[in-house]
Amino acid sequence: MSDTEIKLGLPYCSDCAAANAAIGAGGEDPGDTRRYYQAVIDDLNARGGVLGRKVVPVYHEISASQNIDASSQAMCETFTKDNKVLMIYMRGEIIYECAKKAGALVGGSGGSGPVFERYPNMFAPATIRLERLGAVTVKAMVKAGWHKPEPKWPTGKIGLVTWDSNDYRYSMEKGWLPALRESGLKETDVRYIAVPQSDRSLADASAAVSSAVLSFREKGIDHVFISDGPAGIFTGTGLTFMFLQNAESQRYYPRYGFNSNNSPGWSNLPASQQSGMLAVDSFDTERANDEGIELNPARERCWKLIRSRGLKATDAQPTGNAAIAACEAIWFTEALLNKAAGATSLGQLIAAGESLGTSYVSPYVYGTRLGKGQHDGVALFRNSRFDDACSCMKYSSKPYEP
Repeated sequence: MSDTEIKLGLPYCSDCAAANAAIGAGGEDPGDTRRYYQAVIDDLNARGGVLGRKVVPVYHEISASQNIDASSQAMCETFTKDNKVLMIYMRGEIIYECAKKAGALVGGSGGSGPVFERYPNMFAPATIRLERLGAVTVKAMVKAGWHKPEPKWPTGKIGLVTWDSNDYRYSMEKGWLPALRESGLKETDVRYIAVPQSDRSLADASAAVSSAVLSFREKGIDHVFISDGPAGIFTGTGLTFMFLQNAESQRYYPRYGFNSNNSPGWSNLPASQQSGMLAVDSFDTERANDEGIELNPARERCWKLIRSRGLKATDAQPTGNAAIAACEAIWFTEALLNKAAGATSLGQLIAAGESLGTSYVSPYVYGTRLGKGQHDGVALFRNSRFDDACSCMKYSSKPYEP
């Protein structure tokens, strides 16, 4: 950060929409997502920038066909050597480590507790560490009676599936499974799926998911948790999508317990698979998420801004997420730097982020809470259920802090 400029590292994917469409998870293509970032940055700079400094984006192109680790390493060079950025918005430990060595902040997509401990320079205001999410999900499902046998799901046997990575194994061992046992329940099977690092390894991942579905079915498992989230080429919901597609093809219809990382109610997930599903959700990215409560003011402000620049911003996931991701990155940076009040050292910036508390209003989620030792910001959740009549989620609670 100079006296006149603040540089931000912003990756964009040139072919992710096409890659999603190729596996049946398409939607309205937002096009070049740099336009969304630029719209929000232009608005901020027109308002005087941050503390009188102009925000300057440094973009780096990534591709779904490239290995994500190789892409991250190249990105590191762009953001810390070719350019000296203040903050990088990208997930993954290669980037977290790169930023830490360069004395930069990271706007990440979460991870497990050990990841947050290793990288105190990372903030994830709209995500929750994976083991916390697992415990919150199990407790919400048990309180709602999700686990109890019913005529359609008579055995009450529970299966869990997640990605085969250190983060997700940690979340299973420290979050999901202990929460089950504290509730007097026990898992029948746990499956770990290799993380696809490019679109070329999707077939192997899908085959492993198909094997997990078959195993669950043969063991009489009729209640399923999917511990999903960012992994490899997926920014989220990839494992959920593959599991439900494979379950549908095998005519296996368990009862799911979902959370935000499963995108409950997403139209690209088979409605027949979601029947009976209960969820605990922190995302507030669509107006439907505000059923019975006030509209998210940050999201509404974001959409208004994006549309004023001639870009699309709707409840449709690709365009809506592109808009909200841009607003989140720029506005969180603005909030943190304003809190820092001119301080520039990494330690001072980290302290400023921690001191935001519950003041940062995110366009992504119902509410945030940041503090010392808590850089994963999600604080509020709502309970919901899948409604077969509308193929949508219906909410059964106001936002609450578990």
